[in-house]
Amino acid sequence: MKRAVVAIVAVLGLGAGIGYLVTGGGAGSQASSSGAASAQGSEGVVLGAPDDAPVPATGSGRSAPGSAGGSAAFETGSVPSVGPEIVKTAQISVQVPKGHFQGQFQQATTIAGTFHGFVESSSQSQGERSRSGTLLIRVPSANFDAAMQALGGLGDIDSQSVSGQDVSSQFVDLEARLRTWEAQEVVFIRLMHKANSINQTLQIQRQLQDVQMQIEQIKGELHQLHDQTTLATIDVTIHEPGVVPVRPEPVSARPSLSEAWSKALNGLLGVLYTVVVGLGYLVPVGAIVLLGVYVWRRVSVRPAPPAEQRSSL
Repeated sequence: MKRAVVAIVAVLGLGAGIGYLVTGGGAGSQASSSGAASAQGSEGVVLGAPDDAPVPATGSGRSAPGSAGGSAAFETGSVPSVGPEIVKTAQISVQVPKGHFQGQFQQATTIAGTFHGFVESSSQSQGERSRSGTLLIRVPSANFDAAMQALGGLGDIDSQSVSGQDVSSQFVDLEARLRTWEAQEVVFIRLMHKANSINQTLQIQRQLQDVQMQIEQIKGELHQLHDQTTLATIDVTIHEPGVVPVRPEPVSARPSLSEAWSKALNGLLGVLYTVVVGLGYLVPVGAIVLLGVYVWRRVSVRPAPPAEQRSSL
């Protein structure tokens, strides 16, 4: 029993090693984890894309920001991204002289346009003796520092908070998953054309819809990340004396439990994918080796001479 367990563990370990080398190490297994996840459903399940399936090239080419609402379509290209992808956010509270609120509030809107940005939302409030208002400004990340300096010049700064979060790894993970799901889509489309019955067509169509849903979800996440990294967010509060400013709390990038669970699941599927790939190479190679050993033994072992020949010798 112990020998059987040791043999099974050895075979799985050898298969995992071969799969790790074949899939290109950690990066390959990470990119393929979503491919293994797509191999679920009823009948007609396909695990991974065939070698001749064209994989659509999806890199991290980003489209420039379009309309003020940030509704520019996200485009993928074959050129990889260079440098880190940073989400920049800031909060600033400025006190302006009495009677200058409306002019400085309008000036904040002008500053947003000066640095090729826009005001996403704004609000004003009238107190008994003073006025205050807030603006949510989006500016290109390259103009973030200059816009912050200009907004600070509107009056006396009460408080200021700036944060930056590197989301480069999220881009890499999402793009790798997108390539894998798009390869799955190609496979199912081919199977759809080759289906010879209504039952097969319906089964493949259901799985194809699941794959396409995953593709649209990942593209939505990529578009959101692209918007956050392309346009920085500045929350501006402008008030006259007598208004107690709201102290902005520093933005903390806390890790998400759901994100951790998703990465753990992707890691598990990646390991299973690697083992399956390794066993796919190990089984035929092992069979050939065993056949060679059997033939070699049959050829090398000669029959013993008859008893009469041995006595004569």
